[in-house]
Amino acid sequence: LWLLNGRCIDIKGKDLTHFGLPLPQQNWGERVPNPLIAAQRNYDVPTLQAEVAANQASFNPEQRIVFDKVMQSVTQKQGKSFFVHSGGGGGKTFVCNTIASAVRANLSIALCTASTGIASLLLHGGSTGHLRYKIPIPIFEDSFCDIGHHTDTAKLLLEVDLII
Repeated sequence: LWLLNGRCIDIKGKDLTHFGLPLPQQNWGERVPNPLIAAQRNYDVPTLQAEVAANQASFNPEQRIVFDKVMQSVTQKQGKSFFVHSGGGGGKTFVCNTIASAVRANLSIALCTASTGIASLLLHGGSTGHLRYKIPIPIFEDSFCDIGHHTDTAKLLLEVDLII
């Protein structure tokens, strides 16, 4: 019941009583971690570290600058925004995946999102922005992201160290 109640709140913003069902008798949230946060921290750190080291060794000078600047912002919690622009085949996805792996290797959370499903498949652990941030489709002037204050998604966003 606890999991079902959580999903009802996440999706509809209403608990089980709204649907004529009983509420769970125990708060399993104290015993069961946020599954979204748990999934983001469920990476093989030695594998990530090896990937980052191998990728860094093949960076060109521009990729090295981007990697270093973004990682400095993440590690020092500066909250900077970056825009990486290059022609096709310039290695943007390669650098983004390496940055995400470096953040995750430090047991921090990196969310990789893209505007299309195909693009999100190229990012390790990627998803569409519409799915991750509950962006409505279609979107209108008065639309908003439907993330409730106490949902697993909201708690995940509070823990995030990097969004790509």
